[in-house]
Amino acid sequence: MGRTRFLIVILLLLGGLLPAHAQAEVVRVMLQSPALADNALGLPNQRELTIYLPPGYARSDHRRYPVLYLLHGFTSAPIEWFDGSYQGLDLATVLDAQAAAGKVEYIVVIPEADNPMGGSFYVNSRAFGRWDDFISHDVVAFIDSHYRTRADRLHRGIAGQSMGGFGALSLAGRHPDLFAHVYALSPYGLDMSGELSEDNPVWRAMNKPASEWPANVPPGLVKIVKVEAAAFAPAGEVNLGPVQALPYRVLRTGLPAVNARVMTAWHAQLPLYRLQANPAPYRQLADIVIEYGTLDAIANVRLGSAAFIDALHVAGIPVVVRTFNGGHVDHARDSFEQRLLPYFADLFGKPTAHAPRDQAEAAGIPTRPPVAPAPLPHAR
Repeated sequence: MGRTRFLIVILLLLGGLLPAHAQAEVVRVMLQSPALADNALGLPNQRELTIYLPPGYARSDHRRYPVLYLLHGFTSAPIEWFDGSYQGLDLATVLDAQAAAGKVEYIVVIPEADNPMGGSFYVNSRAFGRWDDFISHDVVAFIDSHYRTRADRLHRGIAGQSMGGFGALSLAGRHPDLFAHVYALSPYGLDMSGELSEDNPVWRAMNKPASEWPANVPPGLVKIVKVEAAAFAPAGEVNLGPVQALPYRVLRTGLPAVNARVMTAWHAQLPLYRLQANPAPYRQLADIVIEYGTLDAIANVRLGSAAFIDALHVAGIPVVVRTFNGGHVDHARDSFEQRLLPYFADLFGKPTAHAPRDQAEAAGIPTRPPVAPAPLPHAR
């Protein structure tokens, strides 16, 4: 990856596709990487990054900023979090207001991860490409080399909603040398509970025509499980339709039975089982926050979040738990505006977030050297 070459196209949005915000800037960058090349679906290896630069960024040539990497959910896109189409949410307005109130300013980076199937779960796979490598290596290296960041783990956070919450906990658990802080909002797919449990009729519906799906199997659930089957396929395999290898196979009796080979591959990707097998990476994180709605219609979100929290407690790893009286997305705007974004403003403002780099090294946490800045037209 050291010889990775990026094709970079900068699209400055100065009152065009996104709303204008005084002093702050929202830029969209096209980043091409070999990590996403040669995927089985033939998806492009060029992806857009939406980057929020805080109001103070343009006023100084020397000040450096913490960075929050934010991951969107299934069938979603970064633009929805800025243009008001997602419950009226506009991240730039919220972040500008935080800055105006004297809170610590930080950069926000959102990779665009949608595709014709709806997502990738931000893991390395033959089907979608090496999304973990793309974010942890290519995106972070690009941001640190082209923008004025505080390029150390204590000044990097990663967060996400739904599939993005899965991605945040997955990436943080694999790369505690890069991210010290993680916030998972309504994370889906942390374990095999709820909609992914053995007795769920989704397994009987998966390889049948839509006209034969049971009434109690929502088409959206079949779609997202197909994406999981593709993303979590055994190493080196491509698991795409029309017949997919699933963690449960249906016997002639109509009862499900474990497909051990595939189940092992899923367990290697799902954060709960990775945490249970090896809690050490999660123990290196400075902050873990999990937030979910107690009325979430997706049982896997409620049950998986609770199981992950319990596993952290068993491992003696601190976690901040936030619940609200709501569903999967109906409180999303409130979660971003009132909790998630203010949390990182407060976190990055604490003295511990500004600890010297060698403090992490003294604690035995490996760190990666910062990437040397490289000039880029129009990027500050």
